[in-house]
Amino acid sequence: MRVTILGSSLTARHFVKYLGNCHQSVQVSLWTFDEAEYPEFDNVSSCLRYHGMKNLPNALLAADVVVNLHECTDFSLLPNVQKLQQHNIEVVRSVLFHSNSPLVHLSTPFLQCSHRWPNVYEPERDPAVFQPQWPFPEYCSTKHEAEKLVKNSFNDCYIEKCANVRRR
Repeated sequence: MRVTILGSSLTARHFVKYLGNCHQSVQVSLWTFDEAEYPEFDNVSSCLRYHGMKNLPNALLAADVVVNLHECTDFSLLPNVQKLQQHNIEVVRSVLFHSNSPLVHLSTPFLQCSHRWPNVYEPERDPAVFQPQWPFPEYCSTKHEAEKLVKNSFNDCYIEKCANVRRR
C-alpha cells in the first residue's frame, strides 16, 4: 500500500514516524512545500521524498490514499492572505486535480467556533453559520474554501477537524 502524506507539520511528522515504526509494509511518499529536513523523516526506509509545487503531482502518483496535513497558519493581526490562499487552497486544488485517490484532509475546529459553550462540538453544522464568530477570519476562510473544494470533488474524502491536545 502506498500512502502519500502532504506536509511537514508536527502532525505529519508524527504520522510519518508512526508509519515507519509500525507499518513497514506501507510505502510512504512524503511531500513538503519547502525542502524541510526533520529527523522523523530519516527513520522511514521506504519513504520517497518530494518538495515544491512542481513535484506535487509526482508525490501523488500511484497513491492508494492521500493524507493532506499541509497547511499554513497565520494568527497574526495582519495575516499574509496570499500565503494562506497559496498553502490552504491552491495546494488542495492541485491535489484534487492530480489525484483520484481517496483523500483525508485536515481542516480546523475554528470553523465550528461559536460564542456558546461548549464551542467546537457541532461538526455537522455548516461552517458558514459560524463565520461572524471565527477567531481568525482570514485563516478560517481559506480552510473553509478548501473544505468546499474537497466536498465538491469526485474523490472519496474524509475531512478531519481535530482540536489541539496537550500532553502532560
